[in-house]
Amino acid sequence: MSKIIDNVVILDVTDISEKAVEEIEGIGNVVMMFYSQETKEIASQLNITNLVRSYMVPKGAEIKTVNDTFEITENYLREVTTEPYIVVNGTVIIKGDVSAEQLKSKISGLIVNGTLLTPNRLEGAAKEKLIDLNGETIEYDETARIIKRDGRIDNALLMSLDDGSNVCFIEPVKLLDNIDLKIVEEKLGKVEFAEKVIIKEEFFNVLKDKISNLDTARIEIVPSDHLFIDENLNIDELNIKRFNKAKVMVKGNVTFRGDVSSEQVQEHIDSLVVDGIIACPNKIVECIFDICQDPQTEIITYEGEMITNNSKLNISESMLKYKTESVAIINFGKIEVDDDVSEELLNEKIEKFYNYGKILADEKHLGIIHGKAKTNAGLIIDKKDVKLNEKQQKQGTNAVYLKL
Repeated sequence: MSKIIDNVVILDVTDISEKAVEEIEGIGNVVMMFYSQETKEIASQLNITNLVRSYMVPKGAEIKTVNDTFEITENYLREVTTEPYIVVNGTVIIKGDVSAEQLKSKISGLIVNGTLLTPNRLEGAAKEKLIDLNGETIEYDETARIIKRDGRIDNALLMSLDDGSNVCFIEPVKLLDNIDLKIVEEKLGKVEFAEKVIIKEEFFNVLKDKISNLDTARIEIVPSDHLFIDENLNIDELNIKRFNKAKVMVKGNVTFRGDVSSEQVQEHIDSLVVDGIIACPNKIVECIFDICQDPQTEIITYEGEMITNNSKLNISESMLKYKTESVAIINFGKIEVDDDVSEELLNEKIEKFYNYGKILADEKHLGIIHGKAKTNAGLIIDKKDVKLNEKQQKQGTNAVYLKL
């Protein structure tokens, strides 16, 4: 029986036989394929659709896959015996105890989808081993302490450092409020940021001369007079009073609930900078334009009830039947419309869709949904197509690494 294989991250055909090829009907959605000189012609007979990249390596080569951070240390290289090809979806850190000779002799090649961190003195040896890099290479001072911390840098972390420490942050970090400026100045000597850093202006002024990769680091500076919020924000008639005429900066989406008035917005929010979208009732939209003057910020409106879906939402007959007003839906996740929902009810109760995710519905509902979609930056899909695809996938294989 012929096989269908689908959704493979790494396909290893370095040792595939003609008989194996004959048993495969088709292969779809392969991120990386490894083949050898000996299997080049045989592998070309595979019916592969949507192959992103392919690499030729010696027959019998070991392919090591890592989804996260992978550290290449002196101890690892001393113990490894197979001279692997290392494929990393994440961050590769070459530690300071590694020698150039070890790197050259113990690793056959590196494929990195992410970031490669290497000591300054090993930059040349590391680049020689790079077969492919979808990301960036960052050189660091091998005397630096590497810190893997995704989130806010706080006083506790800083106090754990020696005075004048050289550090390299390899995850996205934030230096914002509630940090003692004096501790920042004392504890941090030379600083490198491998990933994005969001930093308050006053901290940046202290650190800018200490950031060794200042020219290449991805730095976002938050003005000192701004209130920074690093998640989605919902504003209603009660919590809006907490802003106290603030200049608000939001890394996410902002939703103003229907009970918020223009007078409250004018009284409590001085300005609004948003890197996502702003949703608000029609009655306050002019006021929102006044406080958010960035022409690139998308502002969407609604009249009745607003539902924001960030994960999964099921639209059923009973859900719509008992709605007393029309509903606008912002979708960042997945919505499924039940087959038994009448077209009349769907058309009556749904005011509009702003779709940034996926909506699954029966064919009879698709016309209504498309008509109601004021924004469709996602997918609106017939359920039959999904069921057919799922049936096909059950015959196949979903794998991170597959050797044929």
